[in-house]
Amino acid sequence: MFSQAIEKLVRITQRIGDRFAQITGSGIRPRYQETVDNAKTASRTFTTQDRRRLEHADDTPADAPVPPFEHATTTPRGLAPPRVWTVREYLHRFEQRTGRELTFEDVDTITRGGCVGVVAHYLGLTNGEMIPQHNVFADPHAHRVLALVENTLLHGDQSTAMIRRLRKLRTVAEEDHRLQQTAFTRDVLKGADEILKGAEKIAEGVLARMPGQFREQLLDYRVEVRKEGNWNTFKRVSLYEERLMHIFRNATDADVAERMMRDDRTLSQIPSLRLDLPNSPPDQWSVVTVHHRFWTGQDEITDREGLVGTPIPNPWAFTPNAETWQLDMTGDRQLAKPGGNPNFDFAVYEPQSKSWIGANNSIVQDGSPMRILQRTVDQQFTPTRENPAYDAEGHIMYVTDRIPIAR
Repeated sequence: MFSQAIEKLVRITQRIGDRFAQITGSGIRPRYQETVDNAKTASRTFTTQDRRRLEHADDTPADAPVPPFEHATTTPRGLAPPRVWTVREYLHRFEQRTGRELTFEDVDTITRGGCVGVVAHYLGLTNGEMIPQHNVFADPHAHRVLALVENTLLHGDQSTAMIRRLRKLRTVAEEDHRLQQTAFTRDVLKGADEILKGAEKIAEGVLARMPGQFREQLLDYRVEVRKEGNWNTFKRVSLYEERLMHIFRNATDADVAERMMRDDRTLSQIPSLRLDLPNSPPDQWSVVTVHHRFWTGQDEITDREGLVGTPIPNPWAFTPNAETWQLDMTGDRQLAKPGGNPNFDFAVYEPQSKSWIGANNSIVQDGSPMRILQRTVDQQFTPTRENPAYDAEGHIMYVTDRIPIAR
């Protein structure tokens, strides 16, 4: 039994060292080396291939100082790309800012979760907890306008997609007839021609009602409305945060804080804010804002990628409350838009730099390097113009006393 416990300890300790080696590219960290050596005489030596397997083979010395996140400006997206950090730089920055060494949980949370891991780590959720989504907010006016714009665009987009699919089927039928030359394949090709001609006639009528110039204007308008809605939501959430922080700084304990929240005319309308409050004294609590993007086509379908959402979004879904701006996220199954798109995106707001911090992917997601992304507010709030992977956005509020970033 004792030997089994020793072997388990060796595996856990070695895993910690392995994980740090993957991130730093410098082998096992010294503070774990002694434990490994004592438990296992032949400690693993990482080869060049091992160290380069994920991405962290840059030439940055392990003890090189890392500059802080720069104070972000409001440079519009398109004029300046987001600032990019390697995972090593981000981890060193964490150690320098907090004055404490990284734990295995810190590294594992960040690297395994991508954007989710970076945000969860910032919130102090390093034990596998999910990011709570019961306090998500969005601008109801922007939602209504965007739903109308999306529905208008969908008519043209669906017509174009239908013609594209029918032309592919017609090509397949033509190839089958060329190879087989049977009466059946001839009839199939004839039927494909008739269906395609009928569909093209219908599509022409739909597209004629929405000239190309009008569609271009709608695409531009969608970007502006979404951007303005994000800004409005950010301001609303910031007002909620001010009220909450005033209560937390004046409440003597958690019960008093909860009672003050119930008595507040505005906060009392959002009872979910009182869920999962920390057990520590309220003056240790902070409110963190997370920007969340997701796909509204959350009806389950199955294709070659597995279980995904519908290719067509549902613009009227996830309607914000007109008074509180709160979203009901119970219908979010975290299904992706078909076509290889991700199913969500998260970024956390860092007040010190006035910027949003996220990531492109995790180190185990695919062969591409993981990078930490720092975006200005405008960069974060401005969506892509064409075919967004996410068509809905919200701001998550989270009350915590476990933020590992120095305040």
